[in-house]
Amino acid sequence: MTSDTPAADLEMPYADEAPAHPQDAPASEPGVDESLQAPDPEDELDPPAQPQAEADEDRHPSLQPLSRLPLALTLRCGSLRLSLEQLQRLDSGAVLEVQGVTPGQAWLYNGEQPVAEGELVDVGGRLGLQITRMASLT
Repeated sequence: MTSDTPAADLEMPYADEAPAHPQDAPASEPGVDESLQAPDPEDELDPPAQPQAEADEDRHPSLQPLSRLPLALTLRCGSLRLSLEQLQRLDSGAVLEVQGVTPGQAWLYNGEQPVAEGELVDVGGRLGLQITRMASLT
């Protein structure tokens, strides 16, 4: 739809009232659209790099205490399917074959979300997981 009426002649209801939000305020100079002004070269510079943890805390200071909450993680070394009958016949000494998993391979999970993949290792007589790959958390 085209109109012969210049934009300046259009009525603006409530034009004499202050804007509800500062970003709705008109440009400081009448008739100047700030989005059309040349950008300040210093605005294009990246701020000095900060370690990721510091940057996250700066952006979300209220979340800082949450990062220290303990998570219940589980190690999984594979899965298999058995019928109820097969499960009932299991006894001490039975060996269950897990398909598609290399011996020692395991995954670290938070609930159903994979966190990392690794190899099961001996850590002074105790079981440990040596991380070989972290999952993408994005």
